[in-house]
Amino acid sequence: MKLFTNPQKWLVCGLLTCACLTAAISQWTVEQMPNQHGQFSAVSLGGRVFFGPASSFSGFHSHVDVYNAEYGAWEQTLEVSTPRCNAAGVATEGRVYFAGGLSNSWLSPVMLDVVDIYDTLSGEWTTESLSEGRSELSAVHAGGKLLFAGGISNLTGDFVSTPTIITTSSVVDIYDLATGEWSTANLSRPRVGMAAAVAGNIAVFAGGQTASGTVTDTMDIYDAATGLWSVTTLSEAKGWCSAEILNGKAFIAGGVTGDFEVTDKVEILDLETMTWESAQLSEARGGMRSAVMGERIFFAAGGKYDLTHYIWTSPFSAMVDIYDAAAQEWTTDELQNGRINHAAAVARNQFFVAGGAGSFDEVEIFTDPTFSAARERSEDIGFSIFPNPASGQLRLEVQNGNNHALTVQIFDLNGKLLKAVEMPNGNWLSMNVADMNAGIYIVKISGEQGTTTKKLVKQ
Repeated sequence: MKLFTNPQKWLVCGLLTCACLTAAISQWTVEQMPNQHGQFSAVSLGGRVFFGPASSFSGFHSHVDVYNAEYGAWEQTLEVSTPRCNAAGVATEGRVYFAGGLSNSWLSPVMLDVVDIYDTLSGEWTTESLSEGRSELSAVHAGGKLLFAGGISNLTGDFVSTPTIITTSSVVDIYDLATGEWSTANLSRPRVGMAAAVAGNIAVFAGGQTASGTVTDTMDIYDAATGLWSVTTLSEAKGWCSAEILNGKAFIAGGVTGDFEVTDKVEILDLETMTWESAQLSEARGGMRSAVMGERIFFAAGGKYDLTHYIWTSPFSAMVDIYDAAAQEWTTDELQNGRINHAAAVARNQFFVAGGAGSFDEVEIFTDPTFSAARERSEDIGFSIFPNPASGQLRLEVQNGNNHALTVQIFDLNGKLLKAVEMPNGNWLSMNVADMNAGIYIVKISGEQGTTTKKLVKQ
């Protein structure tokens, strides 16, 4: 295991320029995790991946293992307030959130309402509360709001001889990042095992399992700009599918159908025209974990599911299906180990597949140097900083602004996030850096068009 001790200062990829790029081959590596992780979530922020509280062979734990993708090393282990598994994770604006989860024991479970919030700038934890305790809920960040949707509010059964009885929730707790206020909404029907994805102001919650054990074809769509909900339907009912949004299209992949079978179908919804098309995974399965890196979507591992006893059955899949939007083609890769109840995330130019039954204490990391060069160095979002050097107030202006919301982040040269704000109109923003020490910093602007970084000199 690599330990994060005294890293040298680094240069952000976006600041590097060169006339040509050397060829590089994508590759997989394996890292030993500091703690075992199953039934958990992983989120990335500022070049770090946070692997949340989880189940292990010895029970539930409160450990959050943090991996620094810049240095390729484990940085630290944080602790949430309560040991648990099946918490939902989401990260934005310098903060990492782990919400809800199942605590106590499998035979006497307690559904938690706590939301643990880690501030990466101060290094401090705070807590908020959901309107009701639940586990296996879905969490997304859409248009300045955090949504914590659905999940299980009660559970009984021993998962083997006695069928599991669950109570599912339709509640969506909505946290406004600008005001710090909570509100609630409701999904069109209560369920767990939804596929959730987000792009800009649009969030989708597709499929899922109801309390009766049936699966649904419902897909709820939330527009954070208007606060309005709409509903459409999938071509087939399924739960435990995976979803991502790329270039205005929602991809809903795989899942468990009502006859205890798994599907290889990928349903693709154009969110502008609301028209459907379809594709096919290389292998039918549910419970995949997915993430977007540049113009590619990765759907990793998964397996088959017993809707009566609420358990996944072996063998688990090691397959990784990859959709390349630029080439409009599907390819495959394979993990060293099949996994279920794992987690996936993207940080920098790396795709992480971590933990889960099949490999509780390992994370497999796919590194693509060409993505780092082609995407992080691109001028997808051209912007200028004036004045630069700056001592107090500065102005960021986006060339060819399109009124899409953007995120502005300022990092020091050790990769620590210092400031994070939204640029709601996507054209310009005024910021005060008078409270920052003199030195060199990295300004990063990201949005649907991509990510761009520039150097800022603070006098």
